[in-house]
Amino acid sequence: MNKFLKSIFIFMPLALLFYVAMICLWGEIIPPSMNKNLDYIVAQHGHSFTRLKEAKKIKNVDILFIGSSHAYRGFDVRIFRKAGYSCFNLGTSSQTPLQTEILLKRYLKSMHPKLIIYEVFPSTFCVDGIESSIDLISNDKNDKLSFDLLLEQKHIAVFNTLIYGYYSDFFNRNSNVTEPKIKDKDTYIAGGYTEHKMEYGTNIKYNTSEWKPNILQYKAFLRIVKYINSNGFNKILVQAPYPKSLYQSTNNNDYFDKKMNQLGLYYNFNESLKLNDSLHFYDSNHLNQNGVIIFNDEMIKILPKIN
Repeated sequence: MNKFLKSIFIFMPLALLFYVAMICLWGEIIPPSMNKNLDYIVAQHGHSFTRLKEAKKIKNVDILFIGSSHAYRGFDVRIFRKAGYSCFNLGTSSQTPLQTEILLKRYLKSMHPKLIIYEVFPSTFCVDGIESSIDLISNDKNDKLSFDLLLEQKHIAVFNTLIYGYYSDFFNRNSNVTEPKIKDKDTYIAGGYTEHKMEYGTNIKYNTSEWKPNILQYKAFLRIVKYINSNGFNKILVQAPYPKSLYQSTNNNDYFDKKMNQLGLYYNFNESLKLNDSLHFYDSNHLNQNGVIIFNDEMIKILPKIN
């Protein structure tokens, strides 16, 4: 029996080492489209690579925006700069509280904002966040926080992608990667904003649903609020506008509002700002530039005084 256990203890590290080597080799030779559980996507979606590269150089801003694509497609840094605020947009695609927590721990103290505007899209509390984790692992430097994320999610795609991410970081394989500022209909604006080519949405009918948060995401959200407060930063929670047809398909929006109001200053612009689904959005979720201008102008009106 002792001999058997000894063999097991010897075999396990060797097996893990072999697995890691195979993941690195697999990532090198197999096209991403064929890697179902290894999805290392550098400089592909939402300008995350460019935004996170720029984030490392940003110091001492008035406003830090953070959240999902509703943040980086909804808060136009040019409008806030014109109003006299220095700012940076740290939103990323499908960002959930699990990724928000990591980004704040990596960048909050160096950016040292006078105000954090945290975009809280209800749906991001309800998903597993795997897509956003892979985006973050692929486009930012990985550290212990990346490993902590894996321990939270315990997902094979996150595990494999993180192995390959550590490998890529160790050999500095992304040092020469450049991401075009203009990709398809999107243009990256210095400071983290992505402007979409002017388009108009269409009315879509949705089935009725109910907001039910994922417990891991909600716990991460509570940790974020505690982290921000304990480090002495000011924050505003903002539900950015999205099409009325989608918003009204959720039958307990008041429950989400109650949860947010319990944790600080909160604004739901789906209630206070009346926009047109066809005129002010370009798809089922995101404001077009006309909508962004209206939303940002209203946001600026309610900003607290920033010294």
